[in-house]
Amino acid sequence: MASWTDESLFQRPPSEDRGCHRTRNAQRPGARTFGVGISTLKRYATKAQRGESLEPGKAAGKAPKIDERVEKLLEADLEERPFVTLQERCEYVEAVSGVSVSRSTMCRAIARIGSTRKKGGESPQSETSS
Repeated sequence: MASWTDESLFQRPPSEDRGCHRTRNAQRPGARTFGVGISTLKRYATKAQRGESLEPGKAAGKAPKIDERVEKLLEADLEERPFVTLQERCEYVEAVSGVSVSRSTMCRAIARIGSTRKKGGESPQSETSS
């Protein structure tokens, strides 16, 4: 009599093995060639038969508030007035372009432009310093 520790007791007999685990992991030659799954290959084939493009679709999400026009305006404002606060800069951009943005959005836009908040040699002198 076999003991419970014998692993053969936990395995299916060969007659019950339908081979599902072998075909599930097998890939067609085309899928293997391109390094994609079978479902992806079928989806691409269906799109190609319909005459649709295989290009990736447009990314989801909202359009950015600060577009190229506002970004150029912001760059010019950074050159002209480098020491203005974020809130003042938001108000300026809203007044000129009509785009209302938060201080966080303005901070990220300035960081994308590459400007830093470090004050240079031409910073306005403090009233308390002598």
